[in-house]
Amino acid sequence: MSFAGVNLFESTQATWEKRFMQKHYSYRDSH
Repeated sequence: MSFAGVNLFESTQATWEKRFMQKHYSYRDSH
């Protein structure tokens, strides 16, 4: 895997985790 590919994967994973955490906390706060 190229360096750019690894960097893209890590960025995508970080973005997904951030979105997941935001959804989780917003859901918890609203209930």
